[in-house]
Amino acid sequence: MSEKYPEFYSEYIGEFLVVDLKFIRHGSRPERFLFYPNLFLRQISVILGLCYGTPIEFLPGIVINGKQFIGMTEYVGSAFNQTYDSMNELQWPALDTLTLDQVLSWIENNDIHLNLISDSSTSRAVMAYSHLFNYSLRETESAFLFWCMLGIEALYATGSNNILNQIHTKIYLVFGEPQQFQKKLKKLYEYRSRLIHGDLNFSAKFHMGFGDQKLEYQDYVGFAASLLICSIKRLISKNLSTYEFEYSWSNIENT
Repeated sequence: MSEKYPEFYSEYIGEFLVVDLKFIRHGSRPERFLFYPNLFLRQISVILGLCYGTPIEFLPGIVINGKQFIGMTEYVGSAFNQTYDSMNELQWPALDTLTLDQVLSWIENNDIHLNLISDSSTSRAVMAYSHLFNYSLRETESAFLFWCMLGIEALYATGSNNILNQIHTKIYLVFGEPQQFQKKLKKLYEYRSRLIHGDLNFSAKFHMGFGDQKLEYQDYVGFAASLLICSIKRLISKNLSTYEFEYSWSNIENT
């Protein structure tokens, strides 16, 4: 393949994914032959990321129409290396194992469309999760924490008061609580507040990383992403549309 298409180097690649797309309405515009394969890879990355307990990544591939070389597909990566490092370190939260059929059925049953605007708290969480995938090896991770927190709050928080307490209580009910969780969640929200309110230094968009703060930032991204992805996977494994919590008040009279 490398000899026929010199733009594609396959010397160190042992397996290939062949995607056969049939266009119903594409006209004669060749750029469409690149747009749709890239769109497919982005969407399938999000879906597969909910199936497996490992990061999903697609290296650039080639697009062929018949025998004509059209171009190269995008790289598709994710922020999940830190996520699985965080889960392995804490042994928490529990990562449910799902099949592709489970994920596809859940997405269909809950009317979640990856190419449309979200219309529920659960679909907002899934859309936020999709923003944890990047499409360039040089793309920075500066927005990943924002999307993680948006997704977590979409699933667990109502209103704008007592957000931290709401999330702490509800995540505890879903996953249980390791000893270090409460302290780590509190630090995550302190870091989030400092970042959003302009108290932390960060780099320009075209610069990679957070300088001396990169390891700290990656640790928080890993922890937050683990909460988000495990929360979505738990909904799927239990075949739930959303998390619903009820509060009760007990008035015990002294006797």
